Amino acid sequence: MVEREGDTIVALSSGRGRSGVGVIRLSGPRSFLVIEKLTRSSLPIPRRAGLRKLYVSDQVFDEALVLTFPGPHSFTGENCGEIHCHGSPAIIEGFLGFATSFDGVRLAERGEFTRLAVENGKLDLLQAEGIQDIIDAQTPRQVEQAARSLTGESTGVIQLWRSNLINASALLAASIDFADEGDVSESVQAPVIGVLDAVSKQLISALANAHRDQRVREGIRVAIIGEPNAGKSSLLNALLDREAAIVSSTPGTTRDIVEVPLVLGGLPVQLADTAGLRDTQDDVEREGVRRAQDWAASADIVVSVRDRSTNSKFVEWSPCDEQIIIYVGNKSDLGTHPEIAQRDDEMTLSSKTGEGLQQLRDKLEELVDTLSQSDEPGVLVRLRHRQAIERALECLESAQSQLFHQNDVDLAGFEVKQAILAMDGLIGRVDIEDVLDNLFSGFCIGK
Repeated sequence: MVEREGDTIVALSSGRGRSGVGVIRLSGPRSFLVIEKLTRSSLPIPRRAGLRKLYVSDQVFDEALVLTFPGPHSFTGENCGEIHCHGSPAIIEGFLGFATSFDGVRLAERGEFTRLAVENGKLDLLQAEGIQDIIDAQTPRQVEQAARSLTGESTGVIQLWRSNLINASALLAASIDFADEGDVSESVQAPVIGVLDAVSKQLISALANAHRDQRVREGIRVAIIGEPNAGKSSLLNALLDREAAIVSSTPGTTRDIVEVPLVLGGLPVQLADTAGLRDTQDDVEREGVRRAQDWAASADIVVSVRDRSTNSKFVEWSPCDEQIIIYVGNKSDLGTHPEIAQRDDEMTLSSKTGEGLQQLRDKLEELVDTLSQSDEPGVLVRLRHRQAIERALECLESAQSQLFHQNDVDLAGFEVKQAILAMDGLIGRVDIEDVLDNLFSGFCIGK
């Protein structure tokens, strides 16, 4: 990040390119000066839009709505301004060039407005992540999940855990500091144990739902696997209703992963056609087989395909964790080989005629819904969130062990404080510079 103390930043906040309206945002001590010079007029009443002419080089080049938000009651906590002008690229570039001609005014970096809001205490880290997620959302369920972070609902859950742990920490400290004075009974540890047990159970429940919550945000991964010429690429094309993968009767045509996004059950799905799984001496095909196995190992759903007309077998596959396997007998339009052994759970279809295809789509939608449903609203929607809560839970389990088995109040208190620190890092109360750099590098320039 560029050193920004005392800087005023400016950027196009709306989408680039030709548009009906372009929104330009400023934040910093010179925001209002730039607006006054641009409009050659007084500022409008704070938080009320005012119609102003815009001047560059003594020429009127647009008429726009102008808004001002004096700090600290603004998005970033600094003086902020917005110019709602016509979305001509020439007008936008003209204004940005005019603004940056002032000393101390520069173009904003990715996510810098939101980063300022976090650093100035206007947003916590979970809310900032919610902004990114709501911008990136592709489905209504992703919007709902992101909104819980953006509005502070997720933060409220973590703050409650944190508050309970602070109370437990205070009781432990009291039992150490005042035990000799007789003011605090040894029974003070009983409510502490109750609090630690209750919070631990809540963290365990949140972690149990974490993978499902992440699937809503990141999408479901579905891998199509099988021997060469089982009809995997044809099945991918049929599910998408378009030609996304090359289909050929030559074995080993698919050498790399063909990934295609689609929406099933209101959630994004990454559907992958993979190389045929077999032993081969061809170096390129062998690499394709390795990649196929790796991709399938990370998938939530594996669609195992075989050709029913040739008595081919399903490839051997051991499911990982919660992975679900669907067995599909393809090419039913070519008839069934007389020696084929039918599986009880095998779905029969034809990628060519479409027979049985809707049943497979329905099954996939059902599984996508099952894999993403959770008992509680999602809180831990990123890997970073899960790791922080896993760390907090480890500390609480250690604290309980110290109280139960060692009767060591000092160490128990230390572990509780470490659990609180893990939660502080989750919402951004402690130094998290690396997390901020990583997060905001993925933002739009005007956010």
